[in-house]
Amino acid sequence: MPLDSNSPARAGTTDADPAPWQKTTAIIIAALIGEYSLLIMPFIVTAMMQAYGIGELEAGNLVSLQLVTMGIAGIVVSYQCRRIAPRAIVIPAALIIIIANVLCAVGTGKAALVLGRCLTGVGEGSLMAAAGAIAAGVANPHRLFSALGLVIAAVAAIALIVTPYLFGTVGPRGVFWLLVCSPVAALATARWLPARVATSADAPSLGALKIAGAVPALSAFALMWVGASALWVFAELIGAAQGMTLAQVGTCLAIAQVAGIAGPILAARYGTNIGLAVSLALGNAVMAGAGILMVYGNGSVTYTASTSFLSIGSMFLAPCFRSLMARLDAAGSVVAMSVAFYTFGFGIAPALVSVTHPAGGGYGTVAAIATIAFVLSGVLVLASRAARTTVAAASPS
Repeated sequence: MPLDSNSPARAGTTDADPAPWQKTTAIIIAALIGEYSLLIMPFIVTAMMQAYGIGELEAGNLVSLQLVTMGIAGIVVSYQCRRIAPRAIVIPAALIIIIANVLCAVGTGKAALVLGRCLTGVGEGSLMAAAGAIAAGVANPHRLFSALGLVIAAVAAIALIVTPYLFGTVGPRGVFWLLVCSPVAALATARWLPARVATSADAPSLGALKIAGAVPALSAFALMWVGASALWVFAELIGAAQGMTLAQVGTCLAIAQVAGIAGPILAARYGTNIGLAVSLALGNAVMAGAGILMVYGNGSVTYTASTSFLSIGSMFLAPCFRSLMARLDAAGSVVAMSVAFYTFGFGIAPALVSVTHPAGGGYGTVAAIATIAFVLSGVLVLASRAARTTVAAASPS
């Protein structure tokens, strides 16, 4: 049975706590703001290139830099959330995001842009990790992570439609001003966050990695994002290789993004009912099959179907993985640490492809990397005794 809100692992609430819906809303907003720039990253890349006159390679390097700083922030928060209340991290993190994007919006030189993207990574990684740590301590983490996934999928679909209009009306720097305004929602609802207290004032550094089952779960999570990133980063090129135009690829990806909304809905309904271990293995199998179809398909129909299943699969797996991590450690340090594994996994994939993909060749290498990553991800979870025992004990009978 899952731990309830009165258990020692979830202690730290008071009679003056906000209503349950307020807590849920605040956690979802904080987590969403922490991940928001990743949802509109293609537009941020374009904004950096147009506003600062940099090339595609420089913009890509700045994205990698932001991902690295996000990962480092996640590692730090995974340690700090056992020493201080995670809620205390949310407001400083939101303020850092605001300051960082003001720098990007008003800056005139590359130094301001570099500093702004680094600070954005620090703020967003901290906010995402702190929100995840808080979410791990609620009475039903899986339901909350599934709801969060649904909100992220919906916001991503809306952003895909709305953000281009921002370019047309405000200009490329309007994207940065949007990122300045967004954290205000996290600041406004921070007082609703559960008032959990620290569990250990002398927690060891990287203590999350010492929890039974954490390393396999985190590694499997990273591998899943290696596979997903390898396919998504090269999605446009894969479509073009099949004779599709940029407009056709964009339409297919927009459909896939909307289809992804089904992922967290399925996770909420079936993720724990069939067992998280089974859900994670099946989800990775679907992702592997979709990746192969995406690369070896021929035309818009197979491309749309494959990218849709990839979107659904990633949005299904994310809450299931985080639910597993929450059950391994209700204090939230494993969920917080997952930010690092997520960003590092997402960033490693393009590098792997760049050193293995033959120039001018097909994208079979991409399919191979993605398939191997998905298979290893599923096997790691199934092979982890600690993970299987935790899932079996926590799953409904």
